[in-house]
Amino acid sequence: MVVEGLRTMITEHNTDEDVWLVDPAPRLCVKFRDARSTGDVQTSQKFFINICVCSQLPPPLDDIDETALAAIIDSSDPGSYRIPLCVSELSSIKDHDGCGASKVDLLINEGFYERRVATSELFRSFLLLVAADAVNDKHGIQLDVSQSVFLKNRKSIGQLATQRIRKQPLKPLIQEMSTTKIEGSASSSDFETPNYTLLLHEGRQIEAKINLPDVTDAESAKTVSVDLNPDRLVVQSTRYRLDIFLPGFTTDVCVPISRLADVITETRMDLDHSNIFGTIVGHVGDGNFHCILPVGTEEELHAVWAASDRLVQ
Repeated sequence: MVVEGLRTMITEHNTDEDVWLVDPAPRLCVKFRDARSTGDVQTSQKFFINICVCSQLPPPLDDIDETALAAIIDSSDPGSYRIPLCVSELSSIKDHDGCGASKVDLLINEGFYERRVATSELFRSFLLLVAADAVNDKHGIQLDVSQSVFLKNRKSIGQLATQRIRKQPLKPLIQEMSTTKIEGSASSSDFETPNYTLLLHEGRQIEAKINLPDVTDAESAKTVSVDLNPDRLVVQSTRYRLDIFLPGFTTDVCVPISRLADVITETRMDLDHSNIFGTIVGHVGDGNFHCILPVGTEEELHAVWAASDRLVQ
Protein backbone atom coordinates (compact mmCIF):
# COMPACT_ATOMS: atom_id res chain seq x y z
CA MET A 1 0.00 0.00 0.00
CA VAL A 2 1.03 3.61 -0.27
CA VAL A 3 -0.12 6.51 1.83
CA GLU A 4 -0.88 9.23 -0.66
CA GLY A 5 -2.53 12.59 -0.43
CA LEU A 6 -0.44 13.85 2.51
CA ARG A 7 0.76 16.78 0.41
CA THR A 8 -2.82 17.45 -0.70
CA MET A 9 -4.06 17.38 2.90
CA ILE A 10 -1.52 20.03 3.88
CA THR A 11 -1.41 22.39 0.92
CA GLU A 12 -4.92 22.50 -0.49
CA HIS A 13 -6.96 25.57 0.39
CA ASN A 14 -9.95 24.84 2.60
CA THR A 15 -13.20 25.83 0.91
CA ASP A 16 -16.62 25.60 2.51
CA GLU A 17 -16.98 22.21 0.83
CA ASP A 18 -13.84 20.99 2.66
CA VAL A 19 -15.06 21.79 6.16
CA TRP A 20 -18.03 21.31 8.44
CA LEU A 21 -19.48 24.40 10.06
CA VAL A 22 -20.35 23.12 13.53
CA ASP A 23 -22.44 24.84 16.21
CA PRO A 24 -21.12 23.40 19.51
CA ALA A 25 -23.68 21.84 21.87
CA PRO A 26 -22.50 22.58 25.45
CA ARG A 27 -22.31 19.83 28.07
CA LEU A 28 -19.82 20.86 30.78
CA CYS A 29 -18.04 24.03 31.86
CA VAL A 30 -14.69 23.79 33.66
CA LYS A 31 -13.07 26.65 35.57
CA PHE A 32 -9.32 26.83 36.13
CA ARG A 33 -8.23 29.13 38.93
CA ASP A 34 -4.81 29.73 37.42
CA ALA A 35 -3.65 30.01 33.81
CA ARG A 36 -0.08 30.83 32.82
CA SER A 37 1.07 31.79 29.36
CA THR A 38 4.20 30.22 27.86
CA GLY A 39 4.37 32.88 25.11
CA ASP A 40 4.01 36.64 24.81
CA VAL A 41 0.21 36.73 25.19
CA GLN A 42 -1.02 37.80 28.63
CA THR A 43 -3.84 35.71 30.06
CA SER A 44 -6.17 36.27 32.98
CA GLN A 45 -5.81 34.22 36.14
CA LYS A 46 -9.14 32.51 35.53
CA PHE A 47 -9.65 30.31 32.50
CA PHE A 48 -12.69 28.36 31.32
CA ILE A 49 -13.17 25.42 28.96
CA ASN A 50 -16.63 24.77 27.54
CA ILE A 51 -16.76 21.03 26.79
CA CYS A 52 -19.14 20.67 23.85
CA VAL A 53 -20.24 17.87 21.54
CA CYS A 54 -20.96 17.34 17.87
CA SER A 55 -21.57 14.42 15.52
CA GLN A 56 -18.91 15.37 12.95
CA LEU A 57 -15.83 14.49 15.03
CA PRO A 58 -15.17 10.74 15.31
CA PRO A 59 -15.01 8.92 18.66
CA PRO A 60 -11.71 7.40 19.86
CA LEU A 61 -10.56 4.47 17.76
CA ASP A 62 -10.92 2.09 20.71
CA ASP A 63 -14.17 2.01 22.71
CA ILE A 64 -12.70 1.07 26.10
CA ASP A 65 -14.25 0.95 29.57
CA GLU A 66 -12.98 2.34 32.89
CA THR A 67 -10.90 -0.75 33.65
CA ALA A 68 -9.06 -0.52 30.33
CA LEU A 69 -8.59 3.24 30.70
CA ALA A 70 -7.14 2.82 34.20
CA ALA A 71 -4.69 0.24 32.84
CA ILE A 72 -3.63 2.60 30.06
CA ILE A 73 -3.14 5.49 32.51
CA ASP A 74 -0.93 3.26 34.69
CA SER A 75 1.04 1.97 31.69
CA SER A 76 4.30 3.34 30.30
CA ASP A 77 2.45 4.86 27.33
CA PRO A 78 -0.74 6.63 28.53
CA GLY A 79 -0.70 8.74 25.37
CA SER A 80 -1.58 5.67 23.30
CA TYR A 81 -5.28 6.36 23.95
CA ARG A 82 -6.31 9.42 21.95
CA ILE A 83 -9.50 11.43 21.98
CA PRO A 84 -10.23 13.32 18.73
CA LEU A 85 -11.07 16.91 19.63
CA CYS A 86 -11.14 20.45 18.30
CA VAL A 87 -10.09 23.53 20.30
CA SER A 88 -11.49 26.96 19.39
CA GLU A 89 -9.69 30.28 19.38
CA LEU A 90 -9.31 32.21 22.64
CA SER A 91 -12.14 34.50 23.72
CA SER A 92 -12.15 37.19 26.41
CA ILE A 93 -15.10 37.01 28.80
CA LYS A 94 -16.22 38.17 32.23
CA ASP A 95 -17.03 35.73 35.03
CA HIS A 96 -20.02 36.01 37.38
CA ASP A 97 -18.06 38.53 39.50
CA GLY A 98 -17.46 40.74 36.48
CA CYS A 99 -13.74 39.95 36.41
CA GLY A 100 -11.90 39.39 33.14
CA ALA A 101 -11.10 35.84 32.09
CA SER A 102 -10.41 33.76 28.97
CA LYS A 103 -12.16 30.72 27.55
CA VAL A 104 -12.09 28.20 24.73
CA ASP A 105 -14.70 25.79 23.42
CA LEU A 106 -13.61 22.15 23.11
CA LEU A 107 -15.47 19.78 20.78
CA ILE A 108 -15.62 15.99 21.10
CA ASN A 109 -17.85 13.29 19.64
CA GLU A 110 -21.38 13.32 21.06
CA GLY A 111 -21.76 9.55 21.32
CA PHE A 112 -18.43 9.18 23.12
CA TYR A 113 -19.43 11.90 25.58
CA GLU A 114 -22.81 10.38 26.40
CA ARG A 115 -21.47 6.81 26.62
CA ARG A 116 -18.24 7.42 28.55
CA VAL A 117 -17.62 10.99 29.75
CA ALA A 118 -21.10 11.73 31.12
CA THR A 119 -21.19 8.51 33.14
CA SER A 120 -17.61 8.23 34.41
CA GLU A 121 -15.57 10.47 36.69
CA LEU A 122 -12.39 8.73 35.47
CA PHE A 123 -13.15 9.57 31.83
CA ARG A 124 -13.97 13.18 32.80
CA SER A 125 -10.66 13.50 34.64
CA PHE A 126 -8.74 11.99 31.73
CA LEU A 127 -10.53 14.28 29.25
CA LEU A 128 -9.55 17.24 31.41
CA LEU A 129 -5.88 16.29 31.16
CA VAL A 130 -6.16 15.87 27.40
CA ALA A 131 -7.97 19.22 27.09
CA ALA A 132 -5.31 21.02 29.13
CA ASP A 133 -2.58 19.60 26.88
CA ALA A 134 -4.52 20.64 23.77
CA VAL A 135 -4.92 24.22 25.04
CA ASN A 136 -1.21 24.37 25.82
CA ASP A 137 -0.31 23.02 22.37
CA LYS A 138 -2.56 25.44 20.50
CA HIS A 139 -2.44 28.60 22.62
CA GLY A 140 0.66 28.22 24.77
CA ILE A 141 -1.35 28.40 28.00
CA GLN A 142 -0.53 26.10 30.90
CA LEU A 143 -3.52 24.99 32.97
CA ASP A 144 -3.23 23.42 36.41
CA VAL A 145 -5.78 20.60 36.39
CA SER A 146 -5.50 20.25 40.17
CA GLN A 147 -6.87 23.80 40.45
CA SER A 148 -9.94 23.14 38.30
CA VAL A 149 -13.60 22.60 39.08
CA PHE A 150 -16.63 21.53 37.03
CA LEU A 151 -19.35 24.17 37.36
CA LYS A 152 -22.56 22.61 38.63
CA ASN A 153 -25.16 25.13 37.52
CA ARG A 154 -24.07 25.95 33.98
CA LYS A 155 -22.97 24.10 30.86
CA SER A 156 -21.02 26.96 29.25
CA ILE A 157 -19.78 30.49 29.71
CA GLY A 158 -19.51 33.19 27.07
CA GLN A 159 -20.72 32.94 23.50
CA LEU A 160 -20.28 29.64 21.67
CA ALA A 161 -18.83 30.35 18.24
CA THR A 162 -19.36 28.22 15.14
CA GLN A 163 -16.26 26.09 14.48
CA ARG A 164 -14.77 24.92 11.19
CA ILE A 165 -13.73 21.26 11.17
CA ARG A 166 -11.70 19.88 8.29
CA LYS A 167 -13.38 17.02 6.45
CA GLN A 168 -11.57 13.89 5.28
CA PRO A 169 -10.00 14.50 1.82
CA LEU A 170 -12.13 13.32 -1.08
CA LYS A 171 -9.17 11.66 -2.81
CA PRO A 172 -8.25 8.18 -1.54
CA LEU A 173 -5.36 8.20 0.92
CA ILE A 174 -4.49 4.52 0.47
CA GLN A 175 -3.70 3.08 -2.94
CA GLU A 176 -2.11 -0.20 -4.06
CA MET A 177 1.51 0.08 -5.24
CA SER A 178 4.73 -1.93 -5.30
CA THR A 179 6.40 -3.27 -2.17
CA THR A 180 9.43 -1.93 -0.25
CA LYS A 181 12.07 -3.33 2.09
CA ILE A 182 12.32 -1.14 5.19
CA GLU A 183 11.41 -3.15 8.26
CA GLY A 184 9.26 -1.85 11.09
CA SER A 185 7.31 -3.00 14.09
CA ALA A 186 4.45 -1.86 16.28
CA SER A 187 2.71 -3.11 19.42
CA SER A 188 -0.85 -3.74 20.58
CA SER A 189 -2.24 -5.66 23.50
CA ASP A 190 -5.46 -6.80 21.83
CA PHE A 191 -4.26 -7.83 18.36
CA GLU A 192 -1.27 -9.47 16.77
CA THR A 193 1.25 -7.10 15.23
CA PRO A 194 1.66 -7.44 11.46
CA ASN A 195 4.96 -7.09 9.66
CA TYR A 196 5.21 -3.89 7.66
CA THR A 197 7.62 -1.71 5.69
CA LEU A 198 7.81 2.05 5.19
CA LEU A 199 9.62 4.24 2.66
CA LEU A 200 9.47 8.00 2.13
CA HIS A 201 9.87 9.06 -1.53
CA GLU A 202 11.48 12.48 -2.02
CA GLY A 203 9.81 13.79 1.10
CA ARG A 204 6.43 13.76 -0.63
CA GLN A 205 4.99 10.28 -0.44
CA ILE A 206 5.04 7.59 2.23
CA GLU A 207 4.84 4.05 0.88
CA ALA A 208 3.67 1.33 3.27
CA LYS A 209 3.36 -2.42 2.80
CA ILE A 210 1.48 -4.28 5.52
CA ASN A 211 1.29 -8.07 5.69
CA LEU A 212 -2.17 -9.22 6.84
CA PRO A 213 -2.25 -13.03 6.55
CA ASP A 214 -5.93 -13.15 7.53
CA VAL A 215 -6.90 -11.07 4.48
CA THR A 216 -6.93 -13.55 1.62
CA ASP A 217 -9.81 -12.51 -0.62
CA ALA A 218 -12.21 -9.69 -1.43
CA GLU A 219 -14.64 -10.77 1.29
CA SER A 220 -12.08 -10.79 4.11
CA ALA A 221 -10.71 -7.47 2.83
CA LYS A 222 -14.02 -5.90 3.88
CA THR A 223 -13.01 -6.41 7.52
CA VAL A 224 -9.97 -4.13 7.16
CA SER A 225 -10.27 -0.59 8.53
CA VAL A 226 -7.80 2.21 7.77
CA ASP A 227 -7.55 5.45 9.76
CA LEU A 228 -5.09 8.11 8.62
CA ASN A 229 -4.06 11.37 10.27
CA PRO A 230 -1.25 13.67 9.07
CA ASP A 231 1.13 11.97 11.56
CA ARG A 232 -0.46 8.59 12.30
CA LEU A 233 -1.59 5.45 10.47
CA VAL A 234 -3.85 2.79 12.02
CA VAL A 235 -4.73 -0.38 10.09
CA GLN A 236 -6.82 -3.14 11.66
CA SER A 237 -8.24 -6.47 10.54
CA THR A 238 -10.00 -9.17 12.53
CA ARG A 239 -6.68 -10.51 13.80
CA TYR A 240 -4.04 -7.80 13.28
CA ARG A 241 -3.61 -4.16 14.25
CA LEU A 242 -0.91 -1.68 13.21
CA ASP A 243 -0.70 1.72 14.93
CA ILE A 244 2.33 3.81 13.96
CA PHE A 245 3.42 7.42 13.78
CA LEU A 246 4.68 8.59 10.41
CA PRO A 247 8.31 9.77 10.17
CA GLY A 248 9.01 13.48 10.29
CA PHE A 249 10.76 16.42 11.96
CA THR A 250 8.99 19.36 13.62
CA THR A 251 10.47 22.74 14.57
CA ASP A 252 9.11 25.10 17.24
CA VAL A 253 9.89 28.81 17.03
CA CYS A 254 8.35 31.86 18.72
CA VAL A 255 9.01 35.41 17.45
CA PRO A 256 7.50 38.86 18.13
CA ILE A 257 4.15 39.09 16.38
CA SER A 258 5.38 42.15 14.43
CA ARG A 259 8.04 39.92 12.82
CA LEU A 260 5.89 36.81 12.31
CA ALA A 261 4.86 37.43 8.68
CA ASP A 262 8.42 38.25 7.57
CA VAL A 263 9.94 35.23 9.36
CA ILE A 264 7.36 32.82 7.92
CA THR A 265 7.98 34.20 4.41
CA GLU A 266 11.74 33.87 4.82
CA THR A 267 11.35 30.34 6.20
CA ARG A 268 9.16 29.28 3.29
CA MET A 269 11.70 30.67 0.81
CA ASP A 270 14.55 28.87 2.60
CA LEU A 271 12.72 25.53 2.52
CA ASP A 272 11.92 25.92 -1.18
CA HIS A 273 15.49 26.99 -1.99
CA SER A 274 16.84 23.94 -0.10
CA ASN A 275 14.37 21.63 -1.90
CA ILE A 276 12.84 20.59 1.44
CA PHE A 277 9.19 19.59 1.33
CA GLY A 278 7.12 20.59 4.34
CA THR A 279 4.35 22.75 5.66
CA ILE A 280 4.12 25.59 8.18
CA VAL A 281 1.47 25.78 10.89
CA GLY A 282 1.28 27.92 13.99
CA HIS A 283 -0.47 29.79 16.77
CA VAL A 284 -0.43 33.20 15.09
CA GLY A 285 -1.90 34.87 18.15
CA ASP A 286 1.29 34.36 20.16
CA GLY A 287 3.90 34.46 17.37
CA ASN A 288 4.54 30.71 17.52
CA PHE A 289 4.83 28.53 14.41
CA HIS A 290 6.07 25.06 13.43
CA CYS A 291 7.60 23.53 10.31
CA ILE A 292 6.46 19.94 9.74
CA LEU A 293 9.10 18.27 7.56
CA PRO A 294 8.91 14.60 6.46
CA VAL A 295 12.27 12.79 6.61
CA GLY A 296 13.11 9.54 4.86
CA THR A 297 16.90 9.39 4.41
CA GLU A 298 19.99 10.46 6.35
CA GLU A 299 20.73 13.08 3.67
CA GLU A 300 17.25 14.56 4.07
CA LEU A 301 17.66 14.56 7.86
CA HIS A 302 20.91 16.55 7.67
CA ALA A 303 19.27 19.03 5.27
CA VAL A 304 16.36 19.47 7.69
CA TRP A 305 18.73 19.94 10.65
CA ALA A 306 20.60 22.65 8.72
CA ALA A 307 17.34 24.40 7.87
CA SER A 308 16.29 24.22 11.53
CA ASP A 309 19.59 25.81 12.62
CA ARG A 310 19.11 28.64 10.10
CA LEU A 311 15.56 29.16 11.35
CA VAL A 312 16.67 29.51 14.98
CA GLN A 313 19.43 31.95 14.01
